[in-house]
This record gives sequence, C-alpha cells and structure tokens, in this order.
Amino acid sequence: MTGSDSDRDRVLQELVESIQALLREMHAFHVDVLQMFSPAAPGNGKAPIVSPAAGLAVVLLIFPTVGANGSTWALTSAQVDEWQQLYPGIDVLQECRNALGWCKANPKKQKTMSGMPKFLAGWLSKAQNSGRGKGQTEKGPGSGSLLLQESGYYNER
Repeated sequence: MTGSDSDRDRVLQELVESIQALLREMHAFHVDVLQMFSPAAPGNGKAPIVSPAAGLAVVLLIFPTVGANGSTWALTSAQVDEWQQLYPGIDVLQECRNALGWCKANPKKQKTMSGMPKFLAGWLSKAQNSGRGKGQTEKGPGSGSLLLQESGYYNER
C-alpha cells in the first residue's frame, strides 16, 4: 500500500466515523423533539418512550399503551408504507388514525407496546375485508367488490 492509499483510507475512515456520529446526533435530536411535542401518557407525568425500532423513520402517530415497557408506541412512516403494500384496498394511515381514536376512547382496552403491531394488523385486515376501502364512504350493493361495480354488473340487475 502506498502512502497515498493509506492517506485515502484514513480520510475515508474519518468520513465514515463523522457520518456515523452525525446520524447518532440526528437520532438523539429526533427523539428529543418527539418527546417535547408529544403528550405525556395520562396520569404518569412522564414523556412518552419512543420505540427503538422507530430508528430514524418519521413518527406519524403515537399510540398510548400499557405495561412496564413504556407508555406509548410510535407508528412510523416505514411501517405505514409496509402495511400500505399489504393492504392496498384501504387508506392505511386513515385506518391507523381510526384505531388511535378507538384506543383513546377505550383506555381500559389499551394494548402493550409489543401488542400494537398485531392489533393494528388485525384492524387493517378487518378494514380491508369489510369493503370500506379507499373512497368508499357508504355500504350498498357491491360495496365490497370494486371489480363488479366497475363492470356495471350491479346496474344490469
């Protein structure tokens, strides 16, 4: 290895270390800002705990939870994107807002941090299977089958 190669490797290593330090600082700042602007869980006076799995993803909603692991669970943009692929027939973010409303209205039925993904996946599955998909606001003949609606099947009957 020549002198210039070792200099280049040293500079690259310093650059990688600087980027890693910057990412750690950004994550710490993200957590601090989230805790400043998020409501504390009712009655405990503590700032919400951010899910470690949230990483650097954008937190969209904060769900109240029960249990020793913390008082909140963060729904990230990455999780919404993943679920939108799995449940294409519904507006995943809106359904998660609906679930958040339910959680706040039913504090005795709140889930644990580890139970929130299963709860929301079940909620989303029911929403998709019920036919209350994107743009559908009322139930009626064929509300669960967009293909039959678009084909004019129900108009011919």
